[in-house]
Amino acid sequence: MFFGRREIEEEFFYTSAAVLSWALLSIYDIKKGGRVKQSWLVILMALASGLVAGGPGAVLVGAWAFREEALARRWPRKSTITNGSADMKSEK
Repeated sequence: MFFGRREIEEEFFYTSAAVLSWALLSIYDIKKGGRVKQSWLVILMALASGLVAGGPGAVLVGAWAFREEALARRWPRKSTITNGSADMKSEK
């Protein structure tokens, strides 16, 4: 089965939409958890430029790497003990 130009354009559109949806939901999830400090404008510009420069595969790889980097960073834990009887050391 051979694909024409129209079918290839449709496939690119649907693949791009699926990848962008996944990337935005994934970044929203880690942004909601406080792991990402970048603004939505910066994130959207990075996704759009990645889509134009490299296509949906490059956006998928880039968003996955960004997500994994944000999740792998260690954040200091905040102590829930307020009376001072136990010393909680934050991880370094």
